[in-house]
Amino acid sequence: MKRVVITGVGSVNPLGVGVAESWAALCSGKSGVGPITRFDASQLPVKIAGAVPFKNLDSGDACTEVEHVFSARDQKRMDVFSLFGMCATQEALADAGWLTPSDAGKERTSVIIGAGLPGVTGIESEVKKLQEGGRASPLFLPKILGNLLSGAIGMRYGFHGRNVMVVAGSSGTCAIGAAYNAIRFGESDCAVAGGVDGTLCRVAVAGFSAMQAMATSYNDRPTEASRPWDRAREGFVMSEGAGVVFLEEREHAIRRGVHIYAEIAGVSSLQDNADLVCPQPCGLVGSECMRRALSEASMNPEDVGYVAGHSSSTVKGDAAEANALKEVFGSAIQNIPVTSFKGALGDLMGAAGAVDVICALKGLQYGLIPATLNTTDVCEEAEGIDIVCGKTREKDVRSALAYSVGLGCTHTSIILTKG
Repeated sequence: MKRVVITGVGSVNPLGVGVAESWAALCSGKSGVGPITRFDASQLPVKIAGAVPFKNLDSGDACTEVEHVFSARDQKRMDVFSLFGMCATQEALADAGWLTPSDAGKERTSVIIGAGLPGVTGIESEVKKLQEGGRASPLFLPKILGNLLSGAIGMRYGFHGRNVMVVAGSSGTCAIGAAYNAIRFGESDCAVAGGVDGTLCRVAVAGFSAMQAMATSYNDRPTEASRPWDRAREGFVMSEGAGVVFLEEREHAIRRGVHIYAEIAGVSSLQDNADLVCPQPCGLVGSECMRRALSEASMNPEDVGYVAGHSSSTVKGDAAEANALKEVFGSAIQNIPVTSFKGALGDLMGAAGAVDVICALKGLQYGLIPATLNTTDVCEEAEGIDIVCGKTREKDVRSALAYSVGLGCTHTSIILTKG
């Protein structure tokens, strides 16, 4: 089987437009969470979120930050999740030097993208228009269908390989895992893979609030709301954005002479059949998912340099994840740094896992492990785990495990090693 490496990365998220900007903000301890301004949230129990800092998203005008990629007309034809995904894809392809490959290269390039709730903002907008007596837009359905994003990426860049849209809570890492296997088994030479979501609208916030899944006590201090593994956590903070990586077969990358960020050494995805929302409290499926990824990578738990955890600040989810980590790593977890980027970013929904992979990769590149923002009093289940708190830690490590789980309780683990 072939070896798979990452040679390009792209992201837009609440901490910035582009990987360099958002990574610098993450390492400096900044938060991307703030008051909701895109719509009137005054009557909702949750009034905070993590919004991508495009200046005109709130007004609906063309976003100047991406005019170099898309014209104002093209932007009008996209739902917000597609706009994020296309921007991150452009950055990843430019980073990998794959914007204008040969015809043969295009034939062997796949596109596999994930999303959690694609098109929900567009649906809300269109329903409101119809209720007010307006007419449906002919662009409505093409804008909201999730697979239209993966198709648009393929059309824009001329790729003819496998084209798939994954819809799941941990869809970003699921998509990366599927792309990894497509290359590993020889179906493709390269792949665009990652996750997106643009769920910041009234109906999504109201829906998750009704599930009692979101933090509601921090509306007056939004930067403190997302508190992974902290005793004072009470729910996740909704965010939006995209994370895209460019994968290719290792020998293919070496022949091109491009920079290799990291190698994907092992991947595992498993279904938790206990509940559609909450993983098993004991962390049984999460631990087995990590174990299988380690086995595929031919690594022992103590070989892992650090863990980029999923922890999204939910009471039950964080506890289950802590139990899973202890089950897999045993006493070694006292000496393996663990962090969650969601303290700073909030939960990027379908994009969360892919952005976690990118942040883990940058940690390997620079020998930096960003702190878990707002975690000051570690919860009982996480006691004994070396959770990185306070400030970014400097540590030169050779490998990282990125773990994610989402609605539907699909668990995914990805092992990265220095390329």
